[in-house]
Amino acid sequence: MYKVNVIDAVPGEVEVLRLMTGYLGDRLFTPRQRASLDITINATRRPIRVPISRDMLLPQKAGFGLGPPTAFEMTVSTAAGIRDAGQVIAHELLHISQVTNGRLVLNRKTKKIDRQRKKVELARWMGGKPVIIDQLPWHTRPWEIEACHWQ
Repeated sequence: MYKVNVIDAVPGEVEVLRLMTGYLGDRLFTPRQRASLDITINATRRPIRVPISRDMLLPQKAGFGLGPPTAFEMTVSTAAGIRDAGQVIAHELLHISQVTNGRLVLNRKTKKIDRQRKKVELARWMGGKPVIIDQLPWHTRPWEIEACHWQ
């Protein structure tokens, strides 16, 4: 289910964002996935942006193991225009799709780096080798390249 909440945005702009979210959701998720997902988008006129955090993209306990996450919340701003807000929503929905469909799998592990044990976040893209997220520049991360390409 998709919810687009109005914080202080113009109602007409919010309706456009609702329609766009539904349109993208119909194309990115199966009917079963759409029924289990809870995506909340807060729209504001103020120039702030709160994207989906990595914590929201981590696997969740489901039954006897771990499953893809199902609850997401973000805040988008229409201050830079409705098109910019739409692109932000599209970008974040693509990340949700990547995680939900198993193309992107995030984990937290303790690794030894420079002789010290540190908690790091690992990403596995398309079944490949897990990599430490913070060691990859943002513009070379394959999941970001895909999201930017399709937004």
